[in-house]
Parts: sequence; C-alpha cells; structure tokens
Amino acid sequence: MKKITERGKIKAELKKELLKEDRIFYLKVWKTKPHVCNFCKRYLGLEPATYHFDHILEKQTHPEYRHIDENIQLLCLPCHSNKTNGFVPEWFKEFVKTLKKKLCQDTVTEIPKQEDLLKDLSPL
Repeated sequence: MKKITERGKIKAELKKELLKEDRIFYLKVWKTKPHVCNFCKRYLGLEPATYHFDHILEKQTHPEYRHIDENIQLLCLPCHSNKTNGFVPEWFKEFVKTLKKKLCQDTVTEIPKQEDLLKDLSPL
C-alpha cells in the first residue's frame, strides 16, 4: 500500500476544492446560456453534463480564464469530441484568436454562432 505524503494530501485537497468551484461555476453558466450546442445547434436538454462545458481557451494552457463566462461554450458530446480531436470550423479558429486578444485586454464579446458546422469542419 502506497503511503500518501502530506504534500500529496494538500494537493488532493486543493484539486477537490477546484473541482467544487468548477461545479458551481458550470451551474451558473448553465443557468445563463441557452442549452444549445454552439457548433451544431443541437438541444442539450434540461440537465447539464460535464462534457457540455468547453473551455474555448483551454484551462491547461490558460488557467487564468478557467472561470471566465466568456471562455465557456456549451457543446454536445459529438461536437466536444470533434473539438478535442482538432476538428473545428474555420470561424472558430478565428474566434479563438480574437477571444485571446480581447481577454488579454479585459474586453470580451459574445461567442459567435455558426449555423452550419458540417460544411466547415477542418482540423486545427
């Protein structure tokens, strides 16, 4: 049996607290945004799932935007999987560049809507 160090316990507790903050933040986002996939416009239902919440600027590379509403979009599972695997519409690639600039300047606009994902999918 592996012994957990004090540092490991602290790290686990911090991660637990961050995940709790994530849940609170995601529920707030769920209450304020339409329950529709930002890419394909599929209705997401009444209950949120963790995969519905997508960080436009990834939290691993941009942890400072982890809990910024404008950095979250709602996606269905297939579209979230496509994005994770590098398949996003051209308009989204441009939007990511714009969002990054605006977040750095503390001015953010609304996430654009795209009506036709299928014709515009391409790898990152």
